[in-house]
Amino acid sequence: MKTIILVGWLCLLSLSRADYTGKFEDFDLDKVTSNREEMMKLINCFIGTETCTQLYGDLKKVIKEQIDDDCVNCSQKQLTLFVKGIKYFKQNEPAYWKLMQEKMDPEGRMVRFY
Repeated sequence: MKTIILVGWLCLLSLSRADYTGKFEDFDLDKVTSNREEMMKLINCFIGTETCTQLYGDLKKVIKEQIDDDCVNCSQKQLTLFVKGIKYFKQNEPAYWKLMQEKMDPEGRMVRFY
């Protein structure tokens, strides 16, 4: 009986872990950051000052989940893109970076990525 309960709990735990396989691995960050209007849509979505498009809303949700679970389910491609985004905004848009960081990562968990 204990074995059945243990197996049940393990199944529930495995189902509750987010699976990011393939999600946003082909997201073109360069295309977004090279278009000021598009970049502002992304930033405003992330900081909550504008309604998110479906794409940016989904991206925001996944990034928030990745931050919350320390990116343990991220693929190498996702992690590389995540770090690239952090570096871009930190270097090129420091005021917006600070706002996004406060909104998306108030506990400072992303610090290990930069």
